[in-house]
Amino acid sequence: PEVILIPRAVGYGSIKPERVWQAVAEVAGKVIEIHPQLKKGAIISKGEVLLRIDPTDYHLAITQAEADIRAISAQIDEMDARTGNTRASLKIEERSLELTQRDFERKQKLLKQGTVSQAAVDQEERNFLKGRQNVQSLRNTLNLIPAERDVLNAQRAQQQARLEAARLDLERTQIIAPFDSRIAEVNVEATQYTGLGKVLA
Repeated sequence: PEVILIPRAVGYGSIKPERVWQAVAEVAGKVIEIHPQLKKGAIISKGEVLLRIDPTDYHLAITQAEADIRAISAQIDEMDARTGNTRASLKIEERSLELTQRDFERKQKLLKQGTVSQAAVDQEERNFLKGRQNVQSLRNTLNLIPAERDVLNAQRAQQQARLEAARLDLERTQIIAPFDSRIAEVNVEATQYTGLGKVLA
């Protein structure tokens, strides 16, 4: 005859779990989903999503950071184009200045010979000084561009860090069981707002 045996162990003393883990909210927000088995005494398998916190704010933060990065990148591209245009303008102005300087020097010689008026020489000197001023202005613009680019690159790096933080926060809107667990305590309900650092289960 077949006999069915049910093994049973009896012991006395304190029982404590091998591992204890607390589901702590790493981001703030409204709890929008709770695992149906997230109840005291229930067993939940590793990898199951225990809770979801509303991710809307974190999706918006990602979108905003991405838009800011695109805007700064566009400014850098515009600055690169402006640099090229300014260099081309500087070459033209430097060539123009050379010609103006020659005219000014030639008219100074003609003034000594008495073939041109002082007014003509003065006018040519004004043209020469204006050309020098234009060249200097373009050189100053080119000298400032590297510092402006450094500022934009720093801003882009800052926005990139903000984007990574927002992506990380988005991941943290899901609380996942790290191992097979028995639930000892639940401190949250659906639609309840949870603050950063609150122990939820």
